[in-house]
Amino acid sequence: MSWACSNGYTPCSVCSPVSCSMAPVETQIQSAPGEFSLSQNYPNPFNNSTTFRFWSDRPQAVRLEVFDITGKSVMVPFSGAVSVGEQSVTINASDLPSGNYFAVFSGEKQRVTRKMVLVR
Repeated sequence: MSWACSNGYTPCSVCSPVSCSMAPVETQIQSAPGEFSLSQNYPNPFNNSTTFRFWSDRPQAVRLEVFDITGKSVMVPFSGAVSVGEQSVTINASDLPSGNYFAVFSGEKQRVTRKMVLVR
């Protein structure tokens, strides 16, 4: 489940709490042929660990790499082959300091980036 504003936007600077009412929206992860879809990590912000869900329409090699705000790679929690369907990867960030991080999920035909916030 994710959240969407009643005006169709996802929560962001376009909407303010005054002009936006939040409602739960069921999310179904789908992708184009030969690609994958990646959900936002949950929870976010997080403390120590967070989980990404993704969906692949075929077996393929994928890589999940985490970068700090300066662009330095700080970990590769997963790199390998995945099967068809929905999968999940949990990141253990207990060795990292608080801050903003970017998770880059790369497949054979695409690359997707998600922002994460680690709080201690």
